[in-house]
Order: sequence, then structure tokens, then C-alpha cells
Amino acid sequence: MTNTEFETYLYISSEKFIILSKRNTDKEYFFKEKFIFDKLKKNLDLELLNQFLSENIFKIEKNINGFIKNINLIIENNFLEIKISIKKDNHHEIIDKNVLNYLLGDAKRQVKENYRNHEIIHFLIKRYFINDQTYDYFPLNKKADDLIIDLSFLCLSKKFIKELEQILRIYQI
Repeated sequence: MTNTEFETYLYISSEKFIILSKRNTDKEYFFKEKFIFDKLKKNLDLELLNQFLSENIFKIEKNINGFIKNINLIIENNFLEIKISIKKDNHHEIIDKNVLNYLLGDAKRQVKENYRNHEIIHFLIKRYFINDQTYDYFPLNKKADDLIIDLSFLCLSKKFIKELEQILRIYQI
């Protein structure tokens, strides 16, 4: 039996692991466990993560009288940040969502082609430049000679993702 009235969070960084569980209707966590690494370790040790989960997943499942099927992952420090700018000469035509979507798709394709060992997890639009003017938002239906978008892609290595999936699969998460 899976229990959907509870949420579980797993924080993973190169310094510590934290697992939290709470009832959806509550603000406070009924379960919280933390493991802080030895200061000499610089890299994330996934064997330690497996051991940490082994000690805590079953405690949570016993407490909720059900199984954890989903877990909210919060990962820190393992990201590769790729910053790029992409430009389109627009010939004084109106820029719209189609132009924006095309540029974002092209940027995403370029990152995937050039960083084949990584998976894009998230990307952020930092700013727009339209006719040498800076915008923090996308001004729809504006005529522009050129459009430049500064982007930041957050990526994880495919190897890390695969190892993390294998560990979580042990606990049927």
C-alpha cells in the first residue's frame, strides 16, 4: 500500500544528507534525520547515501504504515552550470512566443549536443537584450532588429543520475 497523504524529502549535498517526512496537512515534520560527512571528504559518496537510506526509509515506512513511492529530491553541489547567450537577427519584425520558443529550443539542442554526458535538469533565462536594451522579462509583440537571450543551464552527469536511480530503486522509490 502506498501512502499519498505523506511527503518525504531527501536533501543530498557533498557535506550532508537529510531526510524529512511529514503529513501533507501538517507544517511540521514527524521524521527528520541528518548525516554529516567527514570534513576530509570532498566528493559525494553514494555508498554512504545507500547506507543512510537503508537506516531511515524503513523507519519512515513503519511510522506511516505504508510505502514511500515518491520522494522529493533536493540536490546541491553536483550541478554543472552552463551559461550561454543566443542571438537572432530579427530584421525589425515583431518578436513573439514562437521566436522565444525557437531560440530556447535551439539553445537546449546545442547544450545536449555539446554535453552528451550530462542531462539538463533545469534552465533559467537570465535576461533579454532587444535592440541594445536590457529586459528582465520578455516583452511580447515588440519590434526588434535583434534579440539576445542570456541563459543558464543546470545539468547533472548521466552517470550520477543512473547511480542515484539504482540506489532509489532498491527502496522501490
